[in-house]
Amino acid sequence: MSQYLLKHKNITLTAQPSAAVSACGYNCLSKEFLVIYQGEPEVVYVYEQVTLEEAADFECAESKGRFVNQVIKRHPYHKEILGESP
Repeated sequence: MSQYLLKHKNITLTAQPSAAVSACGYNCLSKEFLVIYQGEPEVVYVYEQVTLEEAADFECAESKGRFVNQVIKRHPYHKEILGESP
């Protein structure tokens, strides 16, 4: 995928081979894990306080959707709408 400007941050979101997760990206400085779900292409879920280890484990997970449900969704989050001004 490409870069998205989210609240003045450039984060690369990568397309995922998943029925649940369309794309995701990780910012190791802010510890934010971004997810775009299938069926909601205009909404970015920003999960906070995600460790580098959890982000790396996501990359190796056989089921991306299951990993998000069991690990990532335990973190606090907020939504951002693509195309909206911050």
